[in-house]
Amino acid sequence: MAYDTSDTDSIVDETEQAENSVPDEVAIEGDLPLTAIDIESQKDMKSGRYHPIRGFSKWFAARPSPAVRLAILGSVYPIEKMSDDKLLRLMQIGPKQVDSDIAEYVKKKYNESKSSSDSVDDHYEYPNPNTQNPSKKELAEIREDIMDEWGGEMPTILDPTAGRGTTSFEAIRYGFPAISNELDPVPCTINKIASELAPQVGSVEQEFRSWTEDIIIEHKEEYRSIFLQKKSIVRY
Repeated sequence: MAYDTSDTDSIVDETEQAENSVPDEVAIEGDLPLTAIDIESQKDMKSGRYHPIRGFSKWFAARPSPAVRLAILGSVYPIEKMSDDKLLRLMQIGPKQVDSDIAEYVKKKYNESKSSSDSVDDHYEYPNPNTQNPSKKELAEIREDIMDEWGGEMPTILDPTAGRGTTSFEAIRYGFPAISNELDPVPCTINKIASELAPQVGSVEQEFRSWTEDIIIEHKEEYRSIFLQKKSIVRY
């Protein structure tokens, strides 16, 4: 009996073509400047420094922005085209005037005593990476490095449990197409605004906070019976 194998052959061809259109190794499979990134992650967790999306809703599995950026860039960047200094520079870590041994610079600053009059940014001598976008030159560099190894396309970043959407937001910030999924309607809404609306119109923080205040004022009495009040908390 003869079997039609054309569909199977087509699938095999597509699989082989896909395998030939990805890097042999990506940056996250090699050595990384993890100490410097961990220091930046500790800074990121301080109040007022974390990703602005985190301020919109409480979420119990929030990832520091440096960890998110590392996951995105490290998972797609060809290992032979990445170095420690290049990775940290693309992550907006380190002063502009320091172009080598950035990881050592960050560790040195971490171990130095900070003046009580200095802010964190003053001490490290570079701004909070959350406030910095990759430059046009850096975005062009990323596209050239990655598209050469990914069959002429930018790979899509997928986050199947996205929460408020920090991963998709950062992926878009770095020029990648992104897909995210979230079941909880509140963070899902924040995710949609951050990933779809914000890139088109810019900051939506003022409008978001205004809507939030209006909703709280309008429905405050309805919520009162749901949430514990200070006077009802039993002290042990």
